[in-house]
Amino acid sequence: MVVMEDEEEEEEEENDDDDPDKKTYAVYLNHVAETPKHSIVCLICFLEKGKMKQIRKSSVEDHCRSLHNTPGIKCEKTGCMVRAKYRGDIGKHKKYCHDLKTGWWKKLRRHDGA
Repeated sequence: MVVMEDEEEEEEEENDDDDPDKKTYAVYLNHVAETPKHSIVCLICFLEKGKMKQIRKSSVEDHCRSLHNTPGIKCEKTGCMVRAKYRGDIGKHKKYCHDLKTGWWKKLRRHDGA
């Protein structure tokens, strides 16, 4: 049965290639992959301004408070330091950054010619 679930997941990933959020997160994850281990790319800066702002993991909440006027909503995944301004954004982060198969965005970026 696990094989069937994997096939369904792959089919679902292929069927939503026109999803604009998926394309947005492919760009985001491309930059995340190039970010040093001690840092993250601020999701709020990326979503609101299109900026790839790298922040030390130890100062994410301070960055969010001072620049975005909110402590942000922290991702619930253990070890993930990403914060979002809205619950919907953290939900999309979870889906595209944690729930989908690792490296899915590389395949999408190749199809888009990036």
